[in-house]
Amino acid sequence: MDERERSQEFPAFRVTASRSGERNVDSETENKADSDEVVVKQRHSFTSDQAAKWFGAAINNKFGWQPNMKNFDMEVAIFVHESRIIVGLLLTSEALHKRNISVFGHTTLNSTIAYALGRMCDLRVGDVMMDPLCGTGAIPIECCAYTHNSTYCIGSELSHNPADKAMTNQLKCPSLFGLNSALSMDVARFDATLLPVKTASVDVVITDLPFGLRVGSKKNNQALYPQVLSECARIVRPKSGRGAFLTQDKRNFLRALERCKSYWFVKSNPHINMGGMTAAIFVLSRTHHMFEPPVVSKLVQGCRSGAPSDGQLKCSEFGFEAKGEVGSGGSTTPVSGSPWVSEFSRGSQSEPCD
Repeated sequence: MDERERSQEFPAFRVTASRSGERNVDSETENKADSDEVVVKQRHSFTSDQAAKWFGAAINNKFGWQPNMKNFDMEVAIFVHESRIIVGLLLTSEALHKRNISVFGHTTLNSTIAYALGRMCDLRVGDVMMDPLCGTGAIPIECCAYTHNSTYCIGSELSHNPADKAMTNQLKCPSLFGLNSALSMDVARFDATLLPVKTASVDVVITDLPFGLRVGSKKNNQALYPQVLSECARIVRPKSGRGAFLTQDKRNFLRALERCKSYWFVKSNPHINMGGMTAAIFVLSRTHHMFEPPVVSKLVQGCRSGAPSDGQLKCSEFGFEAKGEVGSGGSTTPVSGSPWVSEFSRGSQSEPCD
């Protein structure tokens, strides 16, 4: 069989490989007991290129497929993480981590990770999902994609620049999804520690917390994480509520979770590699305990309940004037009057739970 006939009979392929972490190696020491095991970390003894070369040679020997780095019919991807290896076939010609995002920010979350967060929370038809720190809107957009626009998603961001970018991404997404109507999603400018949302009115909270590296600092996270986790516990429905929090600052998050242990418990805690940096996903479930609000000003309590208090200026609803802004996905339907929205004013911040 000549080379031309062989190339027509067998597909062409290429192999790409990536590595992260270190491998675990059992080591024996003189002073340890016979039943003890000492696990040490060692760097991989091979490079990514070597892994791709060896695996490609094995495929060629086993199946007779022809390697071709440019004109290939399929691409085999290898992911080596510590002592584990995952092998798969790429199904798309372009990477999906930037899908559905037209305008990017400094820390825009990969769309594939945002989609996975929605899956981890088991989003269902009719759920209300909120991202209190949405940035450029990757999480609410991908949650709409996961449920085929069957959930109502709210993205909240305090800063003007990322909020504007989230609105831009939101408006351009219906054409990407092939929808005839706007996404079931809104973007608003809210403070994540003082959300204008009624207690126990949201089904799922998903957010990408500041890592304290390119945005904020780990010192700021010491105060921010407990406040955000407490406020999320307030707005999420007891017993049935879920949450997913992505962070690299695991120490501060665990401290905040300890302070809010009456309202949250950890369902799972997978770790992911983000550009060589290990980040943790905390998938949480809401306990049955009703949220007990801390002592806050009468102004804030009045706004959350919808009833004006003494000396209170009337708070606006989702139109916000100077207090906040909202984008309604290109739709002219007002969001005010939704059963989970309360009037609000930014008086004092809520205290973290203990």
